[in-house]
Amino acid sequence: MSWIISAVDQNIALNLKPYKTSKEMWECLKKVYNQDNAAKRFQIEYDISNYSQGTIYIQEYYSGFQNLWAEFTDIAYAKVPVTSLLSVQQVHEQSKRDRFLMKLRPEFEVTRSNLMNRASTPSLDEYFSELLREEQRLATQSAIQACPISYCRKPGHIIKECRTRPQNRQSNVGQAVIGNQAVVGSVTAEKSTLTPEMV
Repeated sequence: MSWIISAVDQNIALNLKPYKTSKEMWECLKKVYNQDNAAKRFQIEYDISNYSQGTIYIQEYYSGFQNLWAEFTDIAYAKVPVTSLLSVQQVHEQSKRDRFLMKLRPEFEVTRSNLMNRASTPSLDEYFSELLREEQRLATQSAIQACPISYCRKPGHIIKECRTRPQNRQSNVGQAVIGNQAVVGSVTAEKSTLTPEMV
């Protein structure tokens, strides 16, 4: 009885205090908290359908998905005869791959389409490998987009946001270069002369 009380949550332990034997405690716990396989299966399927990549990396998303799917198959295959097991697993394997791809972030859309449109369907491990490479490529591409020497040579922004690019310059800004330093000042229609501060 002491072991049961110390092993459960405090709120549950309070509910067990009226019972005088460990058998009565176990029966109470079974009656109140035991879920049958149908309820567990429903909960796991619900968790799988709501599971998505969100802001996590592919590795973490894949591991979490695999854990949920393992829980699902433990219940789903428990009563399947051995002779039928392979067929059921093959059907579920396709569903597993589709569900995994469905909940990727939008930046993986091109890779997802390529994987789904292949003549031979890759395994989930192959999907995972391909997505890891794409994640690395996207991370590298993002790092390479830093403003190159041909523009302002300053870190902290990507080339498409560089204010020195012609398409990003504002029409009311004048720029003068003295030595290696660019000095920017506003030039309005009424005030077209440069002041010493602007220079």
